[in-house]
Amino acid sequence: MCNLLQDTSRAAIDAEAMLVWWPEMSQSRLMFLVRTAHQTLRLMARQQGQSDSQFWNTVLKAIPDPLLGTQFSPSFRTPMTLLRLLESRRAEAEHRLQSGSIRQITTAMRLCGSADEAVQRNLALLRAGLRILPTGRLLDAGADVYPAFLDKALALTPS
Repeated sequence: MCNLLQDTSRAAIDAEAMLVWWPEMSQSRLMFLVRTAHQTLRLMARQQGQSDSQFWNTVLKAIPDPLLGTQFSPSFRTPMTLLRLLESRRAEAEHRLQSGSIRQITTAMRLCGSADEAVQRNLALLRAGLRILPTGRLLDAGADVYPAFLDKALALTPS
């Protein structure tokens, strides 16, 4: 997960994470909340015998679309609501930056003429408010390894 924060040039970064505008919340607090919600969802899915990646993809699709979430038991509601709340700040980031692509934004920030004082102020403002929100996917050679990563974190599979 921390690699998402360290390497925003990953080919799959735009599928693995999104930019949100949340200056009141630290990146570490956001990561803690997301990790807790994802682990809770994965644990509940496993307890209901739903350990396949297709079910995890269905859960992820239901986060931005509450109608899809109605197919899950009520116990899924709290972590999904938290993830919806966090994701709702995406629109503000896209409005401010005119893009939702992490790769585009980080490339533009790197190319800015940071010798200019106004550019430095604007970059500082962006860095103070932008956060990276993991989407529940972590791609390795095209395969989503995030469900297995969660299982190991929850000690549901042998390490």
